Amino acid sequence: MYGLDDLVLFTKVVEIGSFSNTAKALKVTSQAVANRIRNMESRMGVVLIHATTREFKLTEAGQLLYGILQESSGCVDKMLRNTEEFVKDKHEPQGTIRIVMNAMLPLHLITPYLHQFSIKYPKIDLNIRFINAPVDL
Repeated sequence: MYGLDDLVLFTKVVEIGSFSNTAKALKVTSQAVANRIRNMESRMGVVLIHATTREFKLTEAGQLLYGILQESSGCVDKMLRNTEEFVKDKHEPQGTIRIVMNAMLPLHLITPYLHQFSIKYPKIDLNIRFINAPVDL
């Protein structure tokens, strides 16, 4: 059986184009990278990469797997973005705040604070009502 880490390694090897450069990027030996790919190929029963000291080439099966992993990567990215947005929406304050103020309050004193609040909390609607009488709480 091969795991997600094997598939990620395979993708890195393909994108970088060599076992040795992938090994340098991952700070492991090129032999460790090559062995993991060969073990994955053995478990799958198919050769994915033809690699010699002078040539690095994906087999047809390797091209197919890489294409599938690229498509899957897009789906995973979309899933993670949607999950992040969902969590953000659940934790981001939202709703309506009703404020009743005396109309005699100089508006220029409060406007900058209301503006900052609106920027910081875009999902909160401010419902502000000015009255010409004392505010009864």
